[in-house]
Amino acid sequence: MNHNMARFLVLLARRFHRVFPMLGWINAFRSGLLRSELKSCGVSVDIMMPSVIENPQLVILGDRVRIAPFLHVWGGGGVEIGSNVLIASHVVITSESHDPKSPLFIDSHVKAPVKIGDNVWIGAHAIILPGVTVGSGAVIGAGALVREDVPPRAVVGGVPAKVIRFIKPDEGGISNS
Repeated sequence: MNHNMARFLVLLARRFHRVFPMLGWINAFRSGLLRSELKSCGVSVDIMMPSVIENPQLVILGDRVRIAPFLHVWGGGGVEIGSNVLIASHVVITSESHDPKSPLFIDSHVKAPVKIGDNVWIGAHAIILPGVTVGSGAVIGAGALVREDVPPRAVVGGVPAKVIRFIKPDEGGISNS
């Protein structure tokens, strides 16, 4: 199937889904098409629709990644998501932005890769900005604006996101230290 035919089928599926939302095969088709366009996609990856990944050819997903609906990824600067990652609904991951120092924002384009480690949990409505690395085992709180690197096993939250605490490796739970 050529790319134009696949795009046509996706558009048709979107319109058909509005009329008959109980037909889950449409979302499965759209999710499968999106996975096939990625640079690399591990096994047991679930992408709930609607989700959007711009420049999917620059996005890597590890094994056992679970993505809730309404994820939006701008992948033009490169995005790598590790294995065993949970991403809640309405999350934004962007490796592209505009230069705030530019006289015309529309004429500026900044790209910086985003890397998310293994076993990361990203809460609903979180935003991860270009150039950020999220360490393995970290938790990004709901609504957090992540503009700086997150250490491994850190729990971060807020706008801008700050470290709240660390998860102790020997307990598996969350610690206040």
